[in-house]
Amino acid sequence: MSNRPGPVRIIGVGNADRGDDAVGLVVAATLRKQRSREFTVLTNDGDIGRLLDCMAGADSVLLVDAARTGATPGSHCFFDVTETPLPPLSGAASSHALGLADGIELARSLGLLPPDCRVCAIEAASFEVGTGLSPAVAATVGSVAEALLSAVATRLQARAGLARHGSTAVTAESRPSACDRPR
Repeated sequence: MSNRPGPVRIIGVGNADRGDDAVGLVVAATLRKQRSREFTVLTNDGDIGRLLDCMAGADSVLLVDAARTGATPGSHCFFDVTETPLPPLSGAASSHALGLADGIELARSLGLLPPDCRVCAIEAASFEVGTGLSPAVAATVGSVAEALLSAVATRLQARAGLARHGSTAVTAESRPSACDRPR
């Protein structure tokens, strides 16, 4: 087995036709403009099979999706799902029979979950069909993109430090876990 880590992937999850459910896709489109070699940006419409394909072979995955937890719309929170399941997030279910949490657990049970997997859940205001992003969620896209770029940089720094020491283990310091609420 190679000691070379796989790629870092940011996967925007959502449905472009369901209001704030599109925020993962919008954040992904924003990050694609960065044209970085340090990460790959992909999108997923909530299909679990395609989600597993998006994660395949990655060393680190950041999933971005809308959720409804009761927090302020537009706030976002990172969840480390590498070793523990994603907590219940109302509204994070896809329009399919299975949601993001189910996809993560399926990947885990099949041994396909990347060694570092985190979810950035963005608090939604509305999942109404045929509407665009709510103003609060649209206003947070830039700050979420910046938080994801920071998470990628932290992960790459940790990877570089571990490579110098001959290890590819993931350190707790490389995984943001605190919620970030807009001021």
